[in-house]
Amino acid sequence: MDIGKGTRTARPGGDAVDLEWRDRVLSSVVLHALATREVTIDVPGDGQVRIRRRVSLQAGATVTVVAP
Repeated sequence: MDIGKGTRTARPGGDAVDLEWRDRVLSSVVLHALATREVTIDVPGDGQVRIRRRVSLQAGATVTVVAP
């Protein structure tokens, strides 16, 4: 199953992760941090709208991001 992709971009003070889902039924993604960092996550919103969320990840932590 092709669920989409995530693109990581290094930025000062953290990373940015842009999520593109081909299957609109998929509504969440799980990120696992190998190191402590701030991450900005863009998730698909309603139509062409992108929703940006900023999360703090501790080393070894897992976070689930849910799209609306």
